[in-house]
Amino acid sequence: LLVRATERYREVAVRLAIGASRGHVIRGIAAESLLLALGGTLLGRGLAAAGVAVVRSLLPGDMPRVSAVHVDLRVLLVCAAVGLLVGAVTLLPALTATRTSPSEALRATRGDASMRSGVRLRGAIVSGEIALALVLVVGAGLMVKTLWRLSSVDPGFQSARVLTFRLQPSAPRSSGEAYQYFTRVLDEVAALPGVQSTGGIHHLPMSGYNWWADIDVEGRPLAAGESPTRAGWRIIAGDYLRTMGIPLISGRAFSARDDGNNERVMLINDVLAKRLFAGEDPIGRRLRAGNATRGHWVRIIGVTRGVRHQALEQSPDPEMYFPLAQVGMSFLNIVMRTTLDPLALAEPTRRAVRALDASVPIADMRALSTVVQESTARQRLVLRLLAAFAGVGLLLAVIGVYGVVAFGVTQRRHEIGIRTALGARRQSIIGMVLRHGLKHALIGLAVGVPAAIALARTMRGVVYDLSTSDPLTYVAVVLILLMAVGLASWIPARRAASVDPVSVLKD
Repeated sequence: LLVRATERYREVAVRLAIGASRGHVIRGIAAESLLLALGGTLLGRGLAAAGVAVVRSLLPGDMPRVSAVHVDLRVLLVCAAVGLLVGAVTLLPALTATRTSPSEALRATRGDASMRSGVRLRGAIVSGEIALALVLVVGAGLMVKTLWRLSSVDPGFQSARVLTFRLQPSAPRSSGEAYQYFTRVLDEVAALPGVQSTGGIHHLPMSGYNWWADIDVEGRPLAAGESPTRAGWRIIAGDYLRTMGIPLISGRAFSARDDGNNERVMLINDVLAKRLFAGEDPIGRRLRAGNATRGHWVRIIGVTRGVRHQALEQSPDPEMYFPLAQVGMSFLNIVMRTTLDPLALAEPTRRAVRALDASVPIADMRALSTVVQESTARQRLVLRLLAAFAGVGLLLAVIGVYGVVAFGVTQRRHEIGIRTALGARRQSIIGMVLRHGLKHALIGLAVGVPAAIALARTMRGVVYDLSTSDPLTYVAVVLILLMAVGLASWIPARRAASVDPVSVLKD
């Protein structure tokens, strides 16, 4: 609207010259601008209402208060005010034009300052659109690369073809009774067709839950001021390690003899082994770890590979594993490795568990691969939102470039006709128009790249194994924008090259 109002400089001068008052001209332009602004605001209100459903679908299902997402009245009023302000801003060129003498405005040529200001204004608006689009597309590009890298991360376990569900008996049970119940469940589901192995753990990897404990090493008291090593601890049952595909590096796994009648034993992962026993064999050493060992010294019998328990983007933490038979637990997440689609065994598994005790609720039955995928929900949400904004920003930038270049071709139609009549080749006309569009693109990129680098620093918390100034991302985004601008400029460039010099000169 600013560009259009600027280009009506001569029209305003003609109206004033034939007797229109300054107020009459301003009211006419104001009515047109505000009508467009009001129509856009009402249309935006409808799109916002429809967009709420889209936003809810993008949010993770377990995010609190998803149903509370709505079009807030205060936000709507602010947006409506901005829309009306946009319409009011377009009056500025009209006010300037009405202060100029009609005779002076009618004598103005394309080289006059008043005409050059319209060209500069168009270029500034389009360059700004390109710069903003670049910032948004860079953000989306960083998230695409982050999710691609996370998809190739080895979590330390194998999530394919594993079914998992949670059991927590509501009636109080002693540690022995709970152990017997969970053991019977593992035996029953292991007997189902297509099940290779079963196990259990109190907190699944990638579930967002973790318990920590400070560690004491037997025969190695802490020095004054030294902080104890902290490690996450897990209670496991059945053939958990084999079911999850977690390799045993040294020592042995838990067996049936590791019960309450024998010495307390534990497994540690390689991260904790390196931290506590660098260059030493940890097998046979004893540890004490707060609530995890309940004040007892526990002997290490094996070392496992580290697992990314917290999130895919976080390296494996120090971990300890304890057998359910020696450390009681009132709830357990069951894992089942299958030869089939894990969800195909969901109903047979429910029937088998209910046959043992129908009063125990079965919760969170899903494929383990789904649990891993949901652990990247935050990154995927950011990607979807940025991609939506980037797509809109890129579309606006392309439309802006096309509109400016096409408008410029219309204004220069007489000049292009003369150039063609004097022998200018079709390629040179197309090149001239393309350079006009690419000039705005280069200015927008020069402004947008530093802005994108500065704003991308706020994304450090959601990108993984990637610098927010990753050169490949920026190069790819710049090439995408240049191709988009080139395509937007190509259509009016072809139209310019087909201008008939004879009809132009007759006009």
